[in-house]
Amino acid sequence: MKKKFLAFGCILALSVGLSVPACAAVHPTLDEHIDVVNYDPAVDYMSKMHECAEDGSKHALMMGSIYEAQRNLKIETEGLDEHELTNFDWTNADTILVEIEKYLGIYVEPAPEPEPPAYTQYYTENDVTMIAQVMYLEARGIKSKTEIACIGWVILNRYNAGYANSISGVITAPNQFAWYAGAPTVSDRGYDLKALARDVLERWNREKNGETNVGRVLPSDYLWYAGRNGHNWFRNSYSGGSYWNYAWGYLYG
Repeated sequence: MKKKFLAFGCILALSVGLSVPACAAVHPTLDEHIDVVNYDPAVDYMSKMHECAEDGSKHALMMGSIYEAQRNLKIETEGLDEHELTNFDWTNADTILVEIEKYLGIYVEPAPEPEPPAYTQYYTENDVTMIAQVMYLEARGIKSKTEIACIGWVILNRYNAGYANSISGVITAPNQFAWYAGAPTVSDRGYDLKALARDVLERWNREKNGETNVGRVLPSDYLWYAGRNGHNWFRNSYSGGSYWNYAWGYLYG
């Protein structure tokens, strides 16, 4: 129905009237001038122009150009305020609506895109190496990478809990973790423990930056573990508590 209405409007807009001078409209797709020689005094042409700009189709832009010419012709013929004459760019569908709404005083500036929050790096390359070395020394012979990764999470959980003001401080606290400078970073089974430590640290870092469900393999309240029967058993209390049952699955195998 809208296209039929616009087509009918185009016929009316182009109708010839001998009593008034011609006013030119620009065809927005052919870049040709169309002589408009008549108008309807009862029509609110600016509203029509706004509707065409909202539509944005090629046909609507052509009609908007004609409506503008009719409006200008009405202003000139009836001796209205010449300051109200307009010359919008009907060839640009991306800007015409903004032009008209600014003219009408109804344009609302779109809200700016929010700035993405700053991403903070909370760990260093030295942290990667030190956690990998602890993994080597505390998980000799262990097959499951997920079980090894839990060692890294215990260290980070302790850092979060305020055991020290740095990751290295947590690692080097007396009588807590096995570590020495220069310890290997490749496990007995050939695992690249620096790659594993980096993955754990990056997930923890994303969590520190506000992300959720980063792929933890150990809850945040598990701060202790002890070795027994070839495995490390992680628990959420120094004495007693619950042992971790890997309910979140084996992310690394």
